[in-house]
Amino acid sequence: MKPRLKILQVCFSHAWGGLEMNALKFTDYFLQRGHASVCLCAKGSELHLNVAKSGFPYYAVTIFSRYSPLAVLKIRQVIKSGGFQIVHLHTPRDLWLLSPVSWGLPEVKLFATSRIYFTRKKKLDPLHRLLYRRLEKLINLSHTEKEHMQKNLPLPPEKHAVIPNPVDTDKFNPSKYDRELFRSVWKVKSDQILIGLVGRLDPGKGQREMLLAMQKIVAEFPNSKLVLVGQETFGEHRNFANELRTLAQQLEIADKIIWAGFQTRMPEVLRALDIFVMPSYQENFANILLEAMAMQLPIVSTNSGGTPEILDYGKCGLLIPPRQAESLAEAVLSYLRNSDLREKMACAARKRAEKVYALGVVLDQLEDLYYQGLRF
Repeated sequence: MKPRLKILQVCFSHAWGGLEMNALKFTDYFLQRGHASVCLCAKGSELHLNVAKSGFPYYAVTIFSRYSPLAVLKIRQVIKSGGFQIVHLHTPRDLWLLSPVSWGLPEVKLFATSRIYFTRKKKLDPLHRLLYRRLEKLINLSHTEKEHMQKNLPLPPEKHAVIPNPVDTDKFNPSKYDRELFRSVWKVKSDQILIGLVGRLDPGKGQREMLLAMQKIVAEFPNSKLVLVGQETFGEHRNFANELRTLAQQLEIADKIIWAGFQTRMPEVLRALDIFVMPSYQENFANILLEAMAMQLPIVSTNSGGTPEILDYGKCGLLIPPRQAESLAEAVLSYLRNSDLREKMACAARKRAEKVYALGVVLDQLEDLYYQGLRF
C-alpha cells in the first residue's frame, strides 16, 4: 500500500478565477483521498479569503514581489516544518519563489501546471533554465499545449506530462436536475429553443459574433432564444455590455436575448439549455466546456487552443473558426434542423466526459504522477 502524501497546493495570484479556484479544489480533492493536502497562498488574496472560509488547512504568506527573499525564507520554513514531499504550483509563474525555496531540498518534488500557453514566448535563456531545473514535471492540460511548451521552455520531453482538468460527472449529471427550473425564471417556454453562452462579457468570448449569428438563427427558428450567462469584465472593456445591448437592438433581436448575469448554480443553468455555444477567440482549456459535455449538451465551439482536443476533433461537438458569425449560425442551425445530430453529439460528449475527464480518472493520473516523482 502506497503511503499517505503530504501535498502543498500553491497559488500566489491575487485574482479570483479558474486558476485560483483550482488550487482550492485540488486541496479539497486530495484531502478527500486521505492525503495531507494544504493550500499555500498570498496573504490578503482572494484565494486566502476563500480558503479561510472553506475550513481547509492553509498557509498564507506575505508576498511583496516574485523576487522576495523574505517570502522565500517563509515558504521554505513552511515546507520544512510541514514535511511536505509534493509541492504543486498551479502556475509556473510561482517558480520565481519556489525554485529558490527548493534548492538544497532534494526530497521535495516540484510540480507545476501550465494553464495558459498561447501567448507563451520562448524562455530558453540561462535564467529560465535555472528556474525550471528543479521542476519534476510540467503538467500540460492538453497534448496541443504540450507540443507548444516543449518548443518554448527549457525542459526535456520526459519532464512534460499531460493531465487535463477534471469535471465532476456525478455533480454535472443531467438526470439530477429539472430542465424547467431556470427556464421558468427566464420565462422560456418548454417548447422554445434555448441556446446558451457562458463566460464573462468580453470581446474575446465571442458574444458579439453570437448576437450576429442569432439574427440568422431566429429568422429560420423564431422560437429560439439566447441566454448570456456572465458579468462584464472590469477594465479595458468596461462598456462592452452596453455595446452588446445596443447591437441586439440594432439587429432587432433584443426580445430574444436573456441577460442572466453571473450564476453560481451551473448544473441547473446548463440543464435549462438545448444547445451550448463557446465562440471564444482563444481558450487553452475551458472548464465550462467539460461541464457542458457532462450535462450531455450538443456543443458548438471554436477550433482554437485546446478545444479541438477536448471535443475529440469534432466527434463530440461542432467546431468552427473563431470570429466568424456566419459559421457559428450555420453550426447552430445544423443542430436545429437535425435532432438526430443533436442527440448523437450530446451523447458522445457525455461519454467522453465520463471516460477522459471524470474527477476520479484525472485524480488517479495526478496521484500516480506524484508517486512516480517520489519513486514509489
